[in-house]
Amino acid sequence: MSSKLRCPLCHEFVEVRALSSLVCINNHTFDFAKQGYVNLLQKPVNTQYDDALFDARHRIISKVELYAPIHNRISDIITNQSAENSLLFDAGSGEGSHLKMIQHKVNTETLTGVGLDISKAGVMMAAKTMRGRYGLSEILQIRRLLTNHASLY
Repeated sequence: MSSKLRCPLCHEFVEVRALSSLVCINNHTFDFAKQGYVNLLQKPVNTQYDDALFDARHRIISKVELYAPIHNRISDIITNQSAENSLLFDAGSGEGSHLKMIQHKVNTETLTGVGLDISKAGVMMAAKTMRGRYGLSEILQIRRLLTNHASLY
Protein backbone atom coordinates (compact mmCIF):
# COMPACT_ATOMS: atom_id res chain seq x y z
CA MET A 1 0.00 0.00 0.00
CA SER A 2 1.47 3.33 -0.96
CA SER A 3 1.93 6.18 1.45
CA LYS A 4 -0.23 9.29 1.36
CA LEU A 5 2.23 11.31 3.42
CA ARG A 6 4.15 13.95 1.51
CA CYS A 7 7.52 15.52 2.12
CA PRO A 8 7.19 19.15 3.29
CA LEU A 9 10.27 20.07 1.21
CA CYS A 10 9.67 18.54 -2.23
CA HIS A 11 6.09 17.23 -1.88
CA GLU A 12 7.05 13.73 -3.00
CA PHE A 13 5.52 10.78 -1.17
CA VAL A 14 7.29 9.64 1.98
CA GLU A 15 7.36 6.31 3.69
CA VAL A 16 8.15 5.16 7.21
CA ARG A 17 11.51 3.39 7.18
CA ALA A 18 12.59 1.03 9.93
CA LEU A 19 9.79 2.55 12.04
CA SER A 20 12.20 5.37 12.86
CA SER A 21 12.10 7.90 10.01
CA LEU A 22 9.96 9.43 7.31
CA VAL A 23 11.94 9.42 4.03
CA CYS A 24 11.02 10.64 0.54
CA ILE A 25 12.42 9.57 -2.83
CA ASN A 26 14.79 12.58 -2.72
CA ASN A 27 16.14 11.27 0.58
CA HIS A 28 14.73 14.08 2.74
CA THR A 29 14.62 12.39 6.13
CA PHE A 30 12.64 13.25 9.25
CA ASP A 31 13.40 11.13 12.29
CA PHE A 32 10.88 10.22 14.96
CA ALA A 33 11.97 11.45 18.39
CA LYS A 34 12.02 8.88 21.17
CA GLN A 35 8.98 10.68 22.64
CA GLY A 36 6.98 9.67 19.54
CA TYR A 37 6.77 12.88 17.49
CA VAL A 38 8.43 13.91 14.25
CA ASN A 39 9.63 17.46 13.51
CA LEU A 40 8.85 18.53 9.92
CA LEU A 41 9.99 22.14 10.27
CA GLN A 42 12.97 23.30 8.24
CA LYS A 43 14.13 25.76 10.89
CA PRO A 44 13.23 26.60 14.49
CA VAL A 45 10.20 28.81 14.97
CA ASN A 46 9.91 31.28 17.82
CA THR A 47 6.40 31.45 19.23
CA GLN A 48 4.88 33.28 22.17
CA TYR A 49 3.59 30.00 23.53
CA ASP A 50 5.31 28.50 26.57
CA ASP A 51 4.78 25.78 29.16
CA ALA A 52 2.66 28.06 31.38
CA LEU A 53 0.24 28.81 28.57
CA PHE A 54 -0.08 25.13 27.64
CA ASP A 55 -0.54 24.11 31.29
CA ALA A 56 -3.39 26.61 31.61
CA ARG A 57 -4.89 25.49 28.30
CA HIS A 58 -4.71 21.85 29.39
CA ARG A 59 -6.52 22.64 32.67
CA ILE A 60 -9.32 24.52 30.91
CA ILE A 61 -9.83 21.86 28.24
CA SER A 62 -9.25 18.68 30.26
CA LYS A 63 -10.11 19.50 33.86
CA VAL A 64 -12.76 22.25 33.65
CA GLU A 65 -14.17 20.70 30.44
CA LEU A 66 -15.11 24.06 29.00
CA TYR A 67 -15.23 22.52 25.52
CA ALA A 68 -17.13 19.34 26.51
CA PRO A 69 -20.19 20.11 24.33
CA ILE A 70 -17.95 20.55 21.29
CA HIS A 71 -15.96 17.41 22.08
CA ASN A 72 -19.22 15.46 22.52
CA ARG A 73 -20.59 16.65 19.18
CA ILE A 74 -17.38 15.88 17.29
CA SER A 75 -17.20 12.48 18.97
CA ASP A 76 -20.78 11.70 17.96
CA ILE A 77 -20.05 12.63 14.35
CA ILE A 78 -16.94 10.46 14.29
CA THR A 79 -18.73 7.53 15.93
CA ASN A 80 -21.65 7.72 13.48
CA GLN A 81 -19.69 8.31 10.29
CA SER A 82 -16.18 7.00 10.54
CA ALA A 83 -14.93 3.85 8.92
CA GLU A 84 -12.46 1.27 10.13
CA ASN A 85 -8.97 2.71 10.71
CA SER A 86 -9.99 6.38 10.61
CA LEU A 87 -7.65 9.32 11.09
CA LEU A 88 -8.44 12.36 13.25
CA PHE A 89 -6.14 15.25 12.34
CA ASP A 90 -5.81 18.25 14.66
CA ALA A 91 -4.06 21.19 12.96
CA GLY A 92 -2.71 23.61 15.58
CA SER A 93 -3.05 20.95 18.25
CA GLY A 94 -0.96 22.71 20.89
CA GLU A 95 -0.48 20.35 23.84
CA GLY A 96 -3.00 17.89 22.37
CA SER A 97 -5.85 18.31 24.87
CA HIS A 98 -8.66 18.59 22.32
CA LEU A 99 -7.37 15.58 20.39
CA LYS A 100 -6.99 13.53 23.56
CA MET A 101 -10.48 14.40 24.83
CA ILE A 102 -12.14 13.51 21.52
CA GLN A 103 -10.21 10.24 21.23
CA HIS A 104 -11.19 9.37 24.80
CA LYS A 105 -14.88 10.02 24.09
CA VAL A 106 -14.83 8.03 20.83
CA ASN A 107 -13.05 5.23 22.69
CA THR A 108 -12.15 3.08 19.73
CA GLU A 109 -8.99 1.28 18.73
CA THR A 110 -9.59 2.13 15.05
CA LEU A 111 -9.24 5.93 15.37
CA THR A 112 -5.71 7.26 15.01
CA GLY A 113 -5.17 10.81 16.24
CA VAL A 114 -2.46 13.02 14.77
CA GLY A 115 -1.68 16.52 16.03
CA LEU A 116 0.33 19.16 14.21
CA ASP A 117 1.75 22.29 15.81
CA ILE A 118 4.72 24.63 15.34
CA SER A 119 5.23 25.22 19.07
CA LYS A 120 7.95 22.97 20.43
CA ALA A 121 6.60 23.45 23.98
CA GLY A 122 3.15 22.29 22.87
CA VAL A 123 4.44 19.30 20.92
CA MET A 124 6.69 18.23 23.78
CA MET A 125 3.81 18.44 26.26
CA ALA A 126 1.54 16.47 23.91
CA ALA A 127 4.19 13.79 23.44
CA LYS A 128 4.71 13.54 27.21
CA THR A 129 0.97 13.33 27.89
CA MET A 130 0.36 10.75 25.19
CA ARG A 131 3.36 8.67 26.25
CA GLY A 132 1.37 7.52 29.26
CA ARG A 133 -1.42 6.41 26.95
CA TYR A 134 0.67 4.68 24.33
CA GLY A 135 3.55 2.27 24.81
CA LEU A 136 6.27 1.71 22.23
CA SER A 137 4.29 -0.93 20.34
CA GLU A 138 1.30 1.43 20.01
CA ILE A 139 3.52 4.31 18.85
CA LEU A 140 5.04 2.01 16.22
CA GLN A 141 1.54 0.95 15.13
CA ILE A 142 0.53 4.61 14.81
CA ARG A 143 3.58 5.17 12.62
CA ARG A 144 2.48 2.26 10.42
CA LEU A 145 -1.06 3.64 10.21
CA LEU A 146 0.22 7.08 9.23
CA THR A 147 1.60 5.69 5.99
CA ASN A 148 -1.93 4.68 5.01
CA HIS A 149 -3.86 7.82 5.93
CA ALA A 150 -2.44 11.32 6.08
CA SER A 151 -1.37 13.87 3.50
CA LEU A 152 0.99 16.63 4.55
CA TYR A 153 1.66 19.46 2.08
